Amino acid sequence: DGGRVVLAEGALPGERVVVELGVDKPTLARGVAIEVLRASPDRVEPPCPEALAGCGGCDLQHAGTELQRQLKAEVVRDALARIGRLPDVRVDQGEHLSTSDHRTVLRCAVRDGRAGLRRRRSTEVHVLDRCLVAHPLVEQIVAEGRFPGAEEIIVRVGARTGERMVVVSPTVGDAVVPPGVAL
Repeated sequence: DGGRVVLAEGALPGERVVVELGVDKPTLARGVAIEVLRASPDRVEPPCPEALAGCGGCDLQHAGTELQRQLKAEVVRDALARIGRLPDVRVDQGEHLSTSDHRTVLRCAVRDGRAGLRRRRSTEVHVLDRCLVAHPLVEQIVAEGRFPGAEEIIVRVGARTGERMVVVSPTVGDAVVPPGVAL
């Protein structure tokens, strides 16, 4: 009621939620939605089993596809207005992508030689067996690749050419990837 902004991770526009606050300042509060009292009609069950298991790689899987596109465009608009001081820039939502198999670049942390993404609100690595949004050629590298001694990998795939590459950091000579993948 006092005009304070409350940023609630896991909440969608128009929802009524119970929020556990982590940062509580006079003009701004941040927290996590721990209960949804009145759900948005755009709220969906996250389709990815890894997201349900705690993977933090996709922040908006609880939002329907169209709302995801709107929210991502709004993030860009907000950054251009606040940081770039460009308040009237038209931001196009871009080409509609499939809800799965579209991500051709994936930056992963490594735990025990296996690639994964950070858990939500954590630095802990969630090792991936699958990734719903990853292109199948990226997903194969994540599932089959082994990167002992590495801290991070970046996987890139040319969707049209099928060319694949993995950048391992720090450089590790005994990484194992599927045939035809450049290290």
